[in-house]
Amino acid sequence: MKKVIVCASVIAVVLPVSVCADMLFFGWDGSGTIMDSPAEYHATLSWGASGTFDFRFDDAGWPDPSNQVARWDYIFNTYFAANYDNSTPGAYGWKGEIHAWYTLVLSSAPPGFNGSVSGEFRPEITLRDIDEDGIFDPFEREGDNLINGSFTIACNAGTGELECRRGSGSMQNNYMSFPYLPETDEMPDGSSSVNLSDCPSASEPTSWGRIKALYN
Repeated sequence: MKKVIVCASVIAVVLPVSVCADMLFFGWDGSGTIMDSPAEYHATLSWGASGTFDFRFDDAGWPDPSNQVARWDYIFNTYFAANYDNSTPGAYGWKGEIHAWYTLVLSSAPPGFNGSVSGEFRPEITLRDIDEDGIFDPFEREGDNLINGSFTIACNAGTGELECRRGSGSMQNNYMSFPYLPETDEMPDGSSSVNLSDCPSASEPTSWGRIKALYN
């Protein structure tokens, strides 16, 4: 009889918690530069919700911004030089990933999306070789290169309605350039999305304790 009770209790614990997956799309206008330290961008949301979207590249160990040539040479040689792709005519270029962090603040958004959250950001940057000569020229460095990225939203990593939600977010096909200081990179008409679901219920440890008590 005890085993029957235990099995019934186990079933009660493993039944899935009711969750609701939601997706929010939003746009933003931002600016910043990877050529300064901290290497960060700040953006204000322009549609989909109100708030801000900021991200900062990990520039620990990079040359000081006082030497712009040395700083850019280090970035290019460390993250891009070995990743040249000339397999598709009209789309030659270098791809690289640089570790970063993000902070997203949302307000005036649909229910379940209002709050703030921070975490790791995984950007993929494409440097475009427009003249297809295998050399990243100054006009290309200051031109329209591409940045995509993804980030994770973990349970208990946020505030407000985002504290008890989890999921992922992305940045899609935004332009990025690398002008030397004092110029900065303008990043208008950016677009991102987040896909969230509710975190699991916190009642599971108590239920498991009751199961062990019944079984013993």
